[in-house]
Amino acid sequence: MNRPRIALTYLKTALKVEKLNKDVSGAELAVTYLNLCAVYSELGNHHEAINKAIKAVLLCKNYVKKWNQEKNSHTELVDQDLDLDNIIRNGQSDPSFK
Repeated sequence: MNRPRIALTYLKTALKVEKLNKDVSGAELAVTYLNLCAVYSELGNHHEAINKAIKAVLLCKNYVKKWNQEKNSHTELVDQDLDLDNIIRNGQSDPSFK
């Protein structure tokens, strides 16, 4: 079936609409990026799937940082298990994703 390709079309359109809407939070955008990740993976485009997953995580990371600043919280929720800054800086992903 061609359902993943149809889903990809709808998700790309949704992402464009969400980016234009100032009321959409980073966390909400992250959900769309994660859905794109899943579809790209289903289509066998794992490189693009990883890129979308990284964007989703970065959006969530920034959302949590902003939320912590607004709440004057000192909780370190953001940098626990993933060194995304290093992955992005060096253009490398975990070798287990090959």
